[in-house]
Amino acid sequence: MTLRIQENQTASGKVGLATFEGAKLVKNVGDPVRTGVAYRIECGRIGRIFPSDPVEQKEVEIWLGPIHNNMMAELRLTEGIALFPMAGMEFHKKKAK
Repeated sequence: MTLRIQENQTASGKVGLATFEGAKLVKNVGDPVRTGVAYRIECGRIGRIFPSDPVEQKEVEIWLGPIHNNMMAELRLTEGIALFPMAGMEFHKKKAK
């Protein structure tokens, strides 16, 4: 997975084979220390994540933990009222080339 967060509070990136652009960065309501979620990236609908992915299109969000030297995150399926975790990950800051 790759993730780029722009100064205008939008994000773009890649989740497996699927890409997203112009995703909205939203500050999470509630205490991030208690909830473990500081920000959400509303990616919207993305395509297949891997070649044999049975779900052709799915709505997802990335939930970001409090930012330290690294950042823990979760990929969440957010179809309708569903909020199912799909994967956990850890991000490390990298300078753009």
